[in-house]
Amino acid sequence: MGTARTVLHPRPLGVPYWSCVRRPYAGLSRHPKQHPQPLNTPPHSSEKGPKRKGLFRRIWGYVFAWEIVYLFVYEPLRDRGAFDVIAQSTIFRIVGPKRVRPKPSSVIDKAEAPLYQPIVGTKEIRLLTLEPGQRDDEIKCRLSNVKLSWRTRYEALSYTWGDPKVTAPIKVSGHDVEVTANLHSALKDLRHTNKPRYLWVDAVCINQADLEEKAHQIMLMGSIYSHARQVLIYLGPASSDSGQAIESIKYINSKMLALHIRRYETRLNALGPWGGMLLNYLPAQKPLPAEFDWQPVISLLQRPWFQRTWVIQEAILAQRGLVICGDKSVPWLKFERVSYDIYMYHHSVRTIPNYDTIDSVVRGLTMMRLARVDHGRLHAASLLTRFNPGALWEYSKLLDLIVDTRRFSCTESRDKIYGLLGITYQSINNKYITPNYSLSVEEVFKSFVLWEVLTNSSLRVLGLNSDKASTTYSLPSWAPDFTRLSSQEPLLRRENRITFRAAGNTKVDASVSEDGTTLSLRGQVMDRVHTLTAKQDCSHQSIYIPPELSERVAGKEEQSTWYCDLQKKREWLAGVLSVATAAFDRLEANKAPLLDFFKTTSATTVQILGKPRRPEWEMLWRTLTCDHNDFYNTLPSFYREWVIAYTDLLREGLRAEKIFIQKWLLRAQQAESGITLFAEGRRFAGTDGGLIGWVPADTMEGDVVVIPYGSRVPLVVRSDGKGKYRLVGDCYIHGLMDGQAINAKGREERETVISLV
Repeated sequence: MGTARTVLHPRPLGVPYWSCVRRPYAGLSRHPKQHPQPLNTPPHSSEKGPKRKGLFRRIWGYVFAWEIVYLFVYEPLRDRGAFDVIAQSTIFRIVGPKRVRPKPSSVIDKAEAPLYQPIVGTKEIRLLTLEPGQRDDEIKCRLSNVKLSWRTRYEALSYTWGDPKVTAPIKVSGHDVEVTANLHSALKDLRHTNKPRYLWVDAVCINQADLEEKAHQIMLMGSIYSHARQVLIYLGPASSDSGQAIESIKYINSKMLALHIRRYETRLNALGPWGGMLLNYLPAQKPLPAEFDWQPVISLLQRPWFQRTWVIQEAILAQRGLVICGDKSVPWLKFERVSYDIYMYHHSVRTIPNYDTIDSVVRGLTMMRLARVDHGRLHAASLLTRFNPGALWEYSKLLDLIVDTRRFSCTESRDKIYGLLGITYQSINNKYITPNYSLSVEEVFKSFVLWEVLTNSSLRVLGLNSDKASTTYSLPSWAPDFTRLSSQEPLLRRENRITFRAAGNTKVDASVSEDGTTLSLRGQVMDRVHTLTAKQDCSHQSIYIPPELSERVAGKEEQSTWYCDLQKKREWLAGVLSVATAAFDRLEANKAPLLDFFKTTSATTVQILGKPRRPEWEMLWRTLTCDHNDFYNTLPSFYREWVIAYTDLLREGLRAEKIFIQKWLLRAQQAESGITLFAEGRRFAGTDGGLIGWVPADTMEGDVVVIPYGSRVPLVVRSDGKGKYRLVGDCYIHGLMDGQAINAKGREERETVISLV
């Protein structure tokens, strides 16, 4: 009973008996070495490696499978509203909206009852119930106060108000209400014949006469549009070709799979080789039939909806959108895809007639698409979308959104700021940014700048330029007119790519005067503008010189465009080289202590593209491009030859050799794209200290170059002769951009308070 029982197993020939005996107690074994290692010893690393690799492959396979399902199953079903239909026909048949007031049915016909019941809750809104009827029937509606929550099911209307003087009557809760003609048309086109429709319409659901309520509801606009089961994007009543335009958009969507799938290129590349292989299998896009008529699509894209500021957040925040024109419709995401297809088709497949008339609209739709990606990244079911380490978040900050929407218009100037609050991920619960329509436009614009500088500790906003000469507002130099922002691209628009850090590791030190007119910044005076090139419009036509001598005959009608453009660019370059050469001479003569950190070669010339050049050409080519390409990425060293080849082609002009043109023209065009990006709206300048760079077009000789603490770029300011300055704009001065100059010898003498008025 007390002895251990021995278990015997069949023993193969040549195998010792004891190796086939399993003993219950290892301690009683005469041969403990039969166990290669103790039971509690972890396996060797060589054993763990294959297991880890196998686990990693399985996880990566699951992620890849989920992304494929998400892209090609979940997103199409979501876009078509399949999940919304299921929810609407099941749970929301039982669970209705949470009303915060009794149904107003008992007072619908009582004109003495107020049209608007007060809004008292923080999440309270009004919904407009559009009663069923035939097209020619009177429009009847009623208002209900409800709580904004997951239980509240409604559709939000996105439309343009139109001319406020042209109105039509509708009946709302027993009251006659005048609405704009465009809204009247929308309600007629959206009305069902057999059931009510629950809508949120800003012009009716918000008491426009109550400024306090209006400000409160604007703070909820982001939630209102993101909670809506669908956003109805109403482009206007039907026209003679609008129906054909909608059908053409559906046709383009079905024929351009090879183009619109490129929207997912970044996400698929994040999957590694598998994603890249999938992209490689895509066929090339074929041109549409020659008889395809683009004009109806172009006419549709020229409708007022595509120029309105408010539609941006309405389209970006929509869980699901439907584009409606008359009685025809197309899903918003399909419409959005087609806009991308149009852009890619025009630039890579075949020229679209009259494309230039819709270029700004297509770019605006592209911006909305990218902003949707940024906004959706916070809530996406796609793992690679939500946790993408390469995400730059370039369309989620309020300042960036304002810059990118500067071509959009709005009736109320304050809405250039307030109309975008619902999209930004930044906190807007701040005294400077809270909507307040009782403030003047000037106060709203100044408050936004102060919010950026004092709350966000960022001086990027000071790089925005506007047309102050024609503005109707009385603004200090540090507050731009946001209704008239220039097309000049701010140096820090892509702040997560740009590597400038002019102020090094210093922090913003700013304050504002009690009367709100003077913005004071602590920083350093670095240099003074000495010489400038003439103002000149930047050409967006790429440099071109025919390789064959027989084709370089100036004056031929078919060659006049490229030849005239070439001549203008040669004049521009001659001015740049003149300013740069004079600056290099001053740099060599001054030997300023500020530039002790700047080392030049002892050689008198350097060989670049087979020609001897001054060593300062290293400064020149980097300055021309602001040391970044047209994608805002830092330039590699080989870019030097591309930029200098561009200058050589301009200088040689019609005398350029065929071999040189064939080898360098395409690279020169690529370099020119980066130069044009930063040169637009700026002038080339040389400073007293011998530095060169790009300054705002309104800069004058004698203006001062300063670096405020905490700023990533220098600023150009102009003294008023009374110890204060007027802001001109941001600038690129080569040698002041990396934080070394601000710590150079003589810092105490340069340090000052820069008071901007």
